[in-house]
Amino acid sequence: MWQWRDEYFESLRTVASQASEHSEWAGYFSYCSQLEQGLRKPALSTLKSFISSLSSQPFVARKAFVGWLLPIAATSRASHMLVPHPLWQDLVRPTVVEWLAVEPNSLEAHRWARIYARA
Repeated sequence: MWQWRDEYFESLRTVASQASEHSEWAGYFSYCSQLEQGLRKPALSTLKSFISSLSSQPFVARKAFVGWLLPIAATSRASHMLVPHPLWQDLVRPTVVEWLAVEPNSLEAHRWARIYARA
């Protein structure tokens, strides 16, 4: 049966599969998997734990995740599910801002700042 959100759920499955290849992103994998199953409240709780865990990691670890996720989200209709507000506010935005400070000539950082790091 076709549902209007099938494309969104397929995006979540695809991203979850890719995230599962990185043990340090297991929380994000779980978030995508739970959300794809319709378990919104547990998914957001899992995401909160993931954000807390990754936020305490060094910049290079946060940059690796953000640099992997944002190109996928930028081309997906499900970007609001892949980068929900808590993830944007508490991990993506601060990481992009720091990325600009650390690598001010990075075109990639400027691209994400223009798209994702708005105030």
